[in-house]
Amino acid sequence: MEAIEGYEAEMRDYGFRAVKSSLRAMQQAIPQSDARLLMSRTLFRLAERVPALKRWMFRDMGDE
Repeated sequence: MEAIEGYEAEMRDYGFRAVKSSLRAMQQAIPQSDARLLMSRTLFRLAERVPALKRWMFRDMGDE
């Protein structure tokens, strides 16, 4: 029972850190103008069509 409680405590800590990190990334990624929105959409569409670019853009995703 003690092991489960320890695991749950670790997962709560991990979960809150993951959500905070995700929120920070989302806030950084949201364009602040129409021009930035257009550029972002264009870049993501290009990355979807060019696998090497997509791998390069997201190579560090999930790393802390």
